[in-house]
Amino acid sequence: MASKNNKRLRDRLAVCSWSLQPATPTVLIERMQAIGLRRIQCALDPIRSLPEIWVSFAQRLSDARMDLVSGMFGCVGEDYSSLESIRKTGGIVPDETWDENWENIQAVADIAKRLRLRLVTFHAGFLPHDPNDPGYEAMIHRMRLIAGVFAARGINVALETGQETAETLSRFLEDLGRSNVGVNFDPANMLLYDKGDPIEALRVLGPWLRQCHLKDAIRTQVPGTWGQEVTVGTGDVDWPAFFKTLEELNYTGPLCFEREAGEQRVDDIRAGREFVEGLEKVERSPKPVAAPVSETPVEILGSPVPALDPVTPETVALPVAEPEPAAPVEPLEEAPILLGSAHPVAFPPEPQDSFPASEPVSPQEESEDSWDPRSVAEPEPGSEPEPDFRPALQPSSESGFRPAIGLPSEPVCNPPPVPKPEDPSNPDQPPV
Repeated sequence: MASKNNKRLRDRLAVCSWSLQPATPTVLIERMQAIGLRRIQCALDPIRSLPEIWVSFAQRLSDARMDLVSGMFGCVGEDYSSLESIRKTGGIVPDETWDENWENIQAVADIAKRLRLRLVTFHAGFLPHDPNDPGYEAMIHRMRLIAGVFAARGINVALETGQETAETLSRFLEDLGRSNVGVNFDPANMLLYDKGDPIEALRVLGPWLRQCHLKDAIRTQVPGTWGQEVTVGTGDVDWPAFFKTLEELNYTGPLCFEREAGEQRVDDIRAGREFVEGLEKVERSPKPVAAPVSETPVEILGSPVPALDPVTPETVALPVAEPEPAAPVEPLEEAPILLGSAHPVAFPPEPQDSFPASEPVSPQEESEDSWDPRSVAEPEPGSEPEPDFRPALQPSSESGFRPAIGLPSEPVCNPPPVPKPEDPSNPDQPPV
C-alpha cells in the first residue's frame, strides 16, 4: 500500500472540518477527538465571515495538539440541489457572482497566509469540454487571477475533481500554465457526477496531484442524476487499487476524510478510518517464516544434529535444498580391440596440450627427428641388432595370442623345456 519511504497512513489521515458541521472551535475539537484523528483541512469561509467566533481558532488547535494540513473555500450562490443547478451556479463560472467571489477569495488568501497554510482547495465549477467554447477562455483568465493572488503569498491551489472528466481537467491545467495550481482528487466525485473510473482518472491526473479526499459513493444508474454518497469502504471505490496507485505515483501527502451526507458523520468517518487502517494492517502484516531450529540436539544414526520443531499450521517447514548436479563425465574413447583380448580396452582422452606451441620444424629437422620403420637399415654382418621394444604377439593357451613386452623382434617361441635330472638307467640320455 505504502512504500517503505512513505509515512504510515495513519500519520497522513485528516478530516475536512465542514464534514463535522462545527459551530465553534470547541465543537470541532471534541468531534475530532471522538474520531481519533488530529489533522484537519479547515473551511476558511467561517473564519472570514465569523471572525469573532473563530478568532482564536489556531491557538485552540495548538493547545489540543492538532494540526492544519490545508484550507478550503466555497463560492457564493452555489446550488447543489441537482446536477443541473450546480452546473449553472457552481464555482467561479457564473458572471453574476464573480465579483463577490473574487473579493472573498482575496480575503481567504490573507487568512490562509496567517494560518501558515501551504495549500487551499476549491471547486472551480464545470469546465467547458470544448476549448473553443467562449466560457473556456473566461475560466482561464479567472483561474490565473486566483493562482496569482495565492502564489504571491507562497500558497498552492488545488481544484476539486468530478465535475468534468479527468482528460478535460488535465487539458485545462496544461492550458492554464500555472505551476502552483494542481488537483485535489476525490474518487467519490467521479462516481457521483458519473465522470469515469476513479482509478483511471487518478492515473491521468497523477502529475497534478496535491491532495486527496477519502470519500466513497455508489455510481448512479440513471444518467443525469446524483449517485449516492456512502461511508468509506462500503461503496464502489476500489480502495486497495486506489492506495496502490497513489504509491505508484509516489504521493505522500494528506488523505482527508470528507462526509457530506448522513446524520452520523462522526461515526461514519471513524468507521472509514478503521477501514483504511485495516487495509494498512493487512499490507504490513508479516509473512510466515520458517520454523525455528531447536537448541536440543538429537542423535540420528550416531551423529548429533539439531532437531527441528514439528511443523504446525502456523509454521512453515524449512525448505529442502536441491542436490547439486554432478559434474559431467567426459566420455572415454574406445581403443581398438587387440588380438587376444575378449573386451575393448578403454583409454581416457588425451589431455589438451596446455603448453605454448613449439617452434615450427623445418623439413630437414623433421626428417632427422622423425622415425619411419621403413628407414631402418639392415644390421651389418657380425653386428648385434638393436633390440626392438615394441610389443609383439605370441601364442597364448587361453586366447591364442598374447602381447610380449620387451622381447626382440625375432619370432617368439615357447621357452625350451627344463631338463629332467639324469637317469643312470637310461644310456641314451645325453649328459647334462
